[in-house]
Amino acid sequence: MKKLILALTFGTFAVSSALAETSFNTVDADANGGVTYAEAVNAGMPWSEEQFNNADQNADGVLDETEFKAALL
Repeated sequence: MKKLILALTFGTFAVSSALAETSFNTVDADANGGVTYAEAVNAGMPWSEEQFNNADQNADGVLDETEFKAALL
């Protein structure tokens, strides 16, 4: 059981670290200054549409760099 908990802890840390290193500019495929839900999904972000919409604080349908970075935390 201890090994399972330790493995899950390290696995969660690895996913969090990988997401933290995800560049806004990399995900913003069309370089228009905003990340759409489609761009996020295509980049492999593990967000549901509901999570994406919750991160979109001004409800304009895209995440600006500040919203994107906040969503990674």
